Amino acid sequence: MRAQVASQEKMAELETEINEICEFLAKREIRDEVIARFRNEKMDYSAVNTASDEQLQELGPLRRGDLLSLRSFVNEKLRGESRDEKKRKLLDLLKKRVKPKKKRAEEKASTEPGPSNQIINGYRKVQFGWLHYDPQQNSNNNILSSSSSDYGFPLRWIVPFH
Repeated sequence: MRAQVASQEKMAELETEINEICEFLAKREIRDEVIARFRNEKMDYSAVNTASDEQLQELGPLRRGDLLSLRSFVNEKLRGESRDEKKRKLLDLLKKRVKPKKKRAEEKASTEPGPSNQIINGYRKVQFGWLHYDPQQNSNNNILSSSSSDYGFPLRWIVPFH
């Protein structure tokens, strides 16, 4: 039963492609006999894409510009579907990766006592420090400026945000 439904859907999709090609040819003012041959031969997107110029000419006299426009139309349709699929897959992948990070950030934010490094009433909290290169570890270490403070904790300022 499912195979029958899938087959019917595939045939409907094929008919839609054939109709779109025939409509395109009609807009290009191609003769009705040529359009009827395209319909009888069931020339869908993949058939037009793989057919040579000579094979398309056998279906009816087409001008070179008509052939090129037809190929461009078909390639655009074929690429458009694959682009939509790629976009959908990439968005799904992005959503999967972003959700866990967002949840972790929300948990972390809820455990902190207050808003840090956020704009509060036009002011922002700023903590000063620098990066120190350690040649033994071949990496940079974050050094917070505690030397300017009498109590040994990092230097923090509240500055206006403009």
